[in-house]
Amino acid sequence: SSRIPRIRAICGDVFEQPPKSTMNPEGSVAMGATLRCAMLTPLQKVREFEIRERQLYKISIVYEGQGGIHLESVIFNEGDEIPSTREMSFRRGDEFTVHAFGHSAASKGPQKIGDWDIKMPTNEQQKDYQIYGTPLHLYETKVTFEIDADGMFQVQKAEMMAPAVEVPSSSLTNTPLMNGSLRPVQSVEVDEQAGPSTSKKPVFLPIHLSVQNDSLAFPINAYGQIEANLLAFDEKHRENQDARNAVEEYVYEMRAKLNRSLGSCISSEEVTSLLQELNEAEKWLSEVGEAGETNAFKQRLADLRKIMSPALAKKEEKQAITPPPPLDEDS
Repeated sequence: SSRIPRIRAICGDVFEQPPKSTMNPEGSVAMGATLRCAMLTPLQKVREFEIRERQLYKISIVYEGQGGIHLESVIFNEGDEIPSTREMSFRRGDEFTVHAFGHSAASKGPQKIGDWDIKMPTNEQQKDYQIYGTPLHLYETKVTFEIDADGMFQVQKAEMMAPAVEVPSSSLTNTPLMNGSLRPVQSVEVDEQAGPSTSKKPVFLPIHLSVQNDSLAFPINAYGQIEANLLAFDEKHRENQDARNAVEEYVYEMRAKLNRSLGSCISSEEVTSLLQELNEAEKWLSEVGEAGETNAFKQRLADLRKIMSPALAKKEEKQAITPPPPLDEDS
């Protein structure tokens, strides 16, 4: 498919650079299959290998810390192996939003991936997990980030967990976000206190995703629609080919019957007329080729069945009145 101009154009639009075509795709597949077979058979000794996918660009998250300061942390670096997951703990007792950004050398500045709203547990959840009435700031929210095998980033889950022991105030290394621009990494002192709690079971928090970067979301939807259109076209083309093949198969089948058993059941004039109809249908198929409409092929097949039905009926009548051949004396 890498040789199809449309596929190459789509890849160039998505990745903002023309795809490379220095390798022979058929040769690469053949060599890879051969090497894989050699690895599986005990008769050959070859060095085993594996293919590892790598992250193409850095991904960071930005969130609001104490005092309204926006903090940044790098979650995935360029070159990290994927699929992969990362965990990050937040010590806070209110709802907060995680903003994800991609940093690519080909793009001008950070590109917004999406916003994930981390909700707090409802009163019913607090009661079920025995944390009803306990200050939520004593709990630790552990958020899991994921890049799947297709390179898609998402917030996989968020869990609120009680610390086993008191956690003293600590110094966290983050990146402040000032006036919408990312700054270099620096230390930010955040005073946080944590105390013991009665619950050790994690509370899974609801996560709401909202993609705000229209320039990022639009190509995904647009190319998804292109894929749907291509699938619909393939299905229509397959149906058209099946209808055309049905006409061609019927022509060959009826012609063979007229030249054999069916020809003896009708007059020679009828045989000549039916063969002429079949030849005209075959000529019509050759003229229209694959450009014919599906309904036209179906109608042509219906017409041929109608023309051939009297001759086929005569054959069935003759077979019904013809007695079976006598059995041999030896049998």
